[in-house]
Amino acid sequence: MSPLVYGVLRSQVRKMMPGLVKQGLSFRHIARTLRKAGFGYRTTEMLFDWREAENIWRGEIWSRAAPTGQVFKKGFMTEIDLRFPAKYRVYFAVEKFDPITGELRPDVVSLYTDDLLSPDEWIDQYKLRDPSDVTDPDSQIVSFQLINVRHNIGVPY
Repeated sequence: MSPLVYGVLRSQVRKMMPGLVKQGLSFRHIARTLRKAGFGYRTTEMLFDWREAENIWRGEIWSRAAPTGQVFKKGFMTEIDLRFPAKYRVYFAVEKFDPITGELRPDVVSLYTDDLLSPDEWIDQYKLRDPSDVTDPDSQIVSFQLINVRHNIGVPY
């Protein structure tokens, strides 16, 4: 399969994945069904897409348990090809306050960085970003929790 066809196929499956997850289907069931329909691709990448739709992060438990005042340890990170020229992608679970509706909404945000820092320093770095870079400029982030750090394979720490 050519890389272009593979990319188009995977992007189509990624669009379908949240709907399949909401139906309560297991990963194995989804993978089998997609393969039978001709939408099969690498199991590891399909599992990654399923986890993302299911909001399950590999290594999340370890990342949440990491000491906040110390530099983040290599053993807590997930190794992955980021396909982006950065050493790390840091994910946060946040709660956003929407002043229009008055509701708190959970969300997941991320930050690409080359700096190996402590979780607290990454949170500060995210807060200092340009406000136009935030997905919902009207809402205010009221809480942060580090949930995962991914290291770009082949790039030194």
